[in-house]
Amino acid sequence: MPSDNSLFEDLFILDMANSHEGSVDHGMRIIEEAGKVVNKYKVRASVKFQYRDFDTLIHPDFKDRQDVKHIPRFLANRLPWEAFEKMNNRVKELGMVSIVTPSDENSVDKCLEHNVDIIKIPSPAALDWPLLRKVSQAGKPVIVSTGGLKLRDIDRIVDFFTGAGVHFAIEHCVSEYPMLNENTHMNFLRRLIRRYPQLVVGWSGHEAPDNLDVGKVAVGAGARMQERHIGLPTQDKPLNAYSMNPEQLDVWMGEIVKARQIMGSEGDKVENQTELEALKSLARGVWAAQPIKQGEAITSEHVFYAMPLQDGQLTSGEFGESGVEFVASRDYVPQEAIQEQPERLDVVSDILREVKNLLREANIATGDNVEVELSHHYGLGKFKEVGAAIVNVLNREYCKKLIVVLPGQRHPEHMHKVKEEAFHVLWGDVSLTRDREETILKAGDIAIVERGQWHHFSSETGVVFEEVSTTHVKGDSYYKDPEVAKMDVAQRKTVLQEW
Repeated sequence: MPSDNSLFEDLFILDMANSHEGSVDHGMRIIEEAGKVVNKYKVRASVKFQYRDFDTLIHPDFKDRQDVKHIPRFLANRLPWEAFEKMNNRVKELGMVSIVTPSDENSVDKCLEHNVDIIKIPSPAALDWPLLRKVSQAGKPVIVSTGGLKLRDIDRIVDFFTGAGVHFAIEHCVSEYPMLNENTHMNFLRRLIRRYPQLVVGWSGHEAPDNLDVGKVAVGAGARMQERHIGLPTQDKPLNAYSMNPEQLDVWMGEIVKARQIMGSEGDKVENQTELEALKSLARGVWAAQPIKQGEAITSEHVFYAMPLQDGQLTSGEFGESGVEFVASRDYVPQEAIQEQPERLDVVSDILREVKNLLREANIATGDNVEVELSHHYGLGKFKEVGAAIVNVLNREYCKKLIVVLPGQRHPEHMHKVKEEAFHVLWGDVSLTRDREETILKAGDIAIVERGQWHHFSSETGVVFEEVSTTHVKGDSYYKDPEVAKMDVAQRKTVLQEW
């Protein structure tokens, strides 16, 4: 199984619970029907089981009591472990993920014996610390449902599994059966996403089977997993008020798939040719208002703006952008469409815009009154390939900087003789190589770079990390590349006092 968050992302969890009605044949029919729907929509999904070792889970004095909630129903639907193993194997044969909710320590052992892919902690057990400790030692990925928990409780769970080195995700859940719309609190799911950006956050729903709104709202709020109860009615027993039959599952899953398509990716906006053509048809082009000679700088006095836009013609937006100029590559006569490429007047402003945008994406505030260095070891023209932006926060007996590396950017190999430094990744990920040994650091990771240790770093997606070090001394950076090593500091750095 993958160790990154792709294990959890866009996963459908179909909870069988006690819907097998104590019959392995009935349970297998549920799995088959669920598999048909999953295959129809070509999604990643699981049919989830609940494991309970009734010999240890229920106190001996209460096993024959009919007046205690849940116990008679649990025991009436009891299945042998072999039946669960058989159903789990069928889930895997159908290409689905194997997930089990254990209610006790012995059931965790059965999860390992049956080689399940993911262990799920249900809301009632989310603060069952003996069980959580057992699960944390199982070596399996974990999903934790958070129904009924306060934020401080969720913090404790996140801290516990993080400290234990467990790969896990969490679900916003409301333990009401069936759940009413007004009790959903989907904005709390959004808060969980902001609070734990390193985790996949999902929605575990108990709304009525014909309620298609909640799941779609969950997708819009950012839920990357969806869990619902499923089952098959029998002649003697209808489904409960929050479980879906196969037909309802089909409709619900189709709606969630459509909602995910509508939401799209979180990357840059995907270029849509139809959209671009529609906008182009309404854009104003730049036209010569008077004769313009080759080599002449084109200013607003030389032109006017009008539609329709011609192929290859400058738009009014391109022409009016600050920090660029246009020089005529040929003569123009009045009423002729202007077709030129821009020349950047202020490369630094263009770079700073990208650095600021990355800091905004990372939600990191620097303040306005900071010193910013642009390290451009092979010139400003190649900054986006080689270099880094350095925000100098303070430099005393100790030093703190923010290092911003743009997507696809690298910083060349160097070392320090005076300074020892530590890198603490705040956002994104970075490849750090120390003495030819590469380490991939993600948000929250810390790495020490010792004096005299050759190191270089790069990022494919962009990164912001904090550099905490001893006092920074000018001229204490020694580069392996002779071309960079012979440069004066002023040749490879642009220092800005205003952000």
